[in-house]
Amino acid sequence: GTDRVDNLCLACHDCNQRKGSKTAEEFGYPHIQKQVKESLKDASAINSTRWKAYEVLKQTGLDVECGTGARTKMNRIRLDLPKTHYFDACCVGESTTNHLYFKTKEVLFIKAKGRGSRSRTNLDRYGFPRGYLARQKFFFGFQTGDMVKAVVPRGKYQGVWFGEVACRKTGSFDIKGKDGKRIAQGINYRYVQVIQRFDGYAYGKGGGTCVRCNSSSCLKAGASLRKFRDQKNDLTCKKATLPLIKALEYSLMHDNGWLLNKLNCPNFTDHISLIRNYIQKTGALDYCFVLSDIYMKRAIKQVEICFPTKQEAIYELKTYLESS
Repeated sequence: GTDRVDNLCLACHDCNQRKGSKTAEEFGYPHIQKQVKESLKDASAINSTRWKAYEVLKQTGLDVECGTGARTKMNRIRLDLPKTHYFDACCVGESTTNHLYFKTKEVLFIKAKGRGSRSRTNLDRYGFPRGYLARQKFFFGFQTGDMVKAVVPRGKYQGVWFGEVACRKTGSFDIKGKDGKRIAQGINYRYVQVIQRFDGYAYGKGGGTCVRCNSSSCLKAGASLRKFRDQKNDLTCKKATLPLIKALEYSLMHDNGWLLNKLNCPNFTDHISLIRNYIQKTGALDYCFVLSDIYMKRAIKQVEICFPTKQEAIYELKTYLESS
């Protein structure tokens, strides 16, 4: 075939030789063959727009840098960051540093929701009307989507509630949480106060926690914690790494990563005694002793069930393990 873009596909040398003159569908990849007929106008528009934006920014005389997706992914993997848009933004370009420090624990998410729909009828799954919406947006000074605080003095939903309000013309409102699910229903409008008017966007916080240790204090990006956690699966060094892992988790949750910072220092060997005392203070060693004792008893019990005629040998093994 020709060398036009929609007729090209990545393939290794061996596969390309086996394919020969066959089409992708004949070679056993019909989903790739379908892509031939798909238009590339969207990709072309994006490419043209982004390069035009880059050229305009360069003309301002400011320091402007761009990078490929491969470089962004390489930087993200090197810094041991999860795959998210906001972390990708920190890894764009050649100037990405070896260490990143984040001064915030949360990320602000903004999602465009629009300001409503012209359709005033709700439909069921078969397309038949199941309810009609009011023609007005405001009820008792509120509109659906307002961020509100509801102070309910009594009843099933007694307490203080924060979230988005869903209005009804009867004055009985619902409160929705961050995930869009109703957390309080049938709240009288007299108990509701506006925090922020609906402006067509939904706002939320999140993303400030480490995906591995689940700690909001783990704000330093580095491969150290991943290295120690990967060793957790290595049976040959489990005795040495498990207390260190528990101490690291304690440090990240309570001391803003003090232990991780010490271990990342070039001259951390000068603080060995200080690090040893800190690990002992966290109780990580006691935790490991208790855990190993529990696992040993479970293993002995399983051996006794599997080998009921070897009780004398099992007793000697148990005595040896308890003494060592």
